[in-house]
Amino acid sequence: MPDALPYKIAVLVFLENAAGEHLLLHRAKSPNKGAWSPIGGKLETALGESPFECAVRETREETGFRIAPAELHLFAMIAEKAYEGETHWLMFLFRCRKPVSALPPDISEGRFGFFTRGAIEALRESGRRVPEDVAVVGFDNRIVVTHGSRPEITSIDMQLEELGRLAARRLFAAIDGKGRPGSESVSCRLVIRGSTTLLA
Repeated sequence: MPDALPYKIAVLVFLENAAGEHLLLHRAKSPNKGAWSPIGGKLETALGESPFECAVRETREETGFRIAPAELHLFAMIAEKAYEGETHWLMFLFRCRKPVSALPPDISEGRFGFFTRGAIEALRESGRRVPEDVAVVGFDNRIVVTHGSRPEITSIDMQLEELGRLAARRLFAAIDGKGRPGSESVSCRLVIRGSTTLLA
């Protein structure tokens, strides 16, 4: 029987400024050293910290930006099995509704930058290679964006069509008097394309 791997829980927080540019951190430490990614970190499970509480704390600690749980939208959960052969991960992905007012100062974890949807073209023009030098990941899987870039963008598919079908079925059931209380979720998936690559 193979050795059991530790299971860790983490959050990623997608922050934007008023212009809609995404705030990313150029990681100076492993994992993901040398890659641009959203801010985030591991839950303090020994303290019973929730994913929302972790997202608020990580945002404050890494950027100095103070937000409330109500300003966060949980839009995806991703499970990563045996990442780099060392750890199982469960990641909660949040989008912050409150815009960031300015670029945060550099921290020990790395340096910050704002990126637009045209970041791949700008990186290419600056001589940086995607995905060899910089990995790029989107989070709405809009075909016009993901397929309109070269290379095509790896993205999180939130299954919005399935979500719409489910909402319509629940609406029709409610109209027929067969509605029921509660909430339902639709699984997300990571669609790997050319803007990311596995590190050797």
